Amino acid sequence: MTAPATAERVLCSAHLYRPARNTYQRFFNRDYVGYRRAGRAFYGQFVGRGDLVFDLGANRGLMAEMFLELGARVIAVEPIPMLAMTIRRRYPSRALVVEQCAVGDEPGTATLRLGADDLHSSISDDWIERAEADPAIPNRWTESFAVPVRTPDDLIAQYGTPAFIKIDVEGFEAHVLAGLSRPVRALSFEFQAPALDMTRTCLDRLDELGDYEYQLADGEQLAFRESAWMDADDASEALEALRTEQPGTHGDIYARLRG
Repeated sequence: MTAPATAERVLCSAHLYRPARNTYQRFFNRDYVGYRRAGRAFYGQFVGRGDLVFDLGANRGLMAEMFLELGARVIAVEPIPMLAMTIRRRYPSRALVVEQCAVGDEPGTATLRLGADDLHSSISDDWIERAEADPAIPNRWTESFAVPVRTPDDLIAQYGTPAFIKIDVEGFEAHVLAGLSRPVRALSFEFQAPALDMTRTCLDRLDELGDYEYQLADGEQLAFRESAWMDADDASEALEALRTEQPGTHGDIYARLRG
């Protein structure tokens, strides 16, 4: 174990990890502190104190932490055992539950391909095939292993209906939404400009579930790209225009129920 990993474990055991990290960031990484502040302001339009949030594809829990800071109750779903353990260790809270599983359209098991960068880990064969066909992205995935899969409906039956769902599942977004049979107040999911057919499937599914309107955010930006909320067709047109301008770009789509 490296020295930083050992130090983190010691701090987590003493419940000092977050205070120590926040103190460090405040003095030595003020840009990050500003980013987190902006993130709370941005997500505060969707998440309030006491709200339930599903963080699907929680990775190391940075978004789950932000939702906790907004006063939400958080179900963080992460299939990679090491990352699920990291979330539990770093952010112990009565308001946080960590589910070590993937999410899809039906319960069972699936094969997860572990990314060389764990942010790219995926259970979507379609997405992996598309990415592997790109010579600019060599050796993106390493090993593979089986993971349990639950549906959003399973999670709702256990924990209740969330006010907001964050979906970041590397090409499996349409399957996640297919496993959701009722509308939720608001949600977000990732789009990739080279795979807008997958995104259109997601928009169509949401229109089946409820009367949603949409906004786009480029990359990791905490701001909307468009000046007004759109219907699904206008959102698709905006995405096509974005793909023309920036063929390899990605970002997030935000959906909220009208009214």
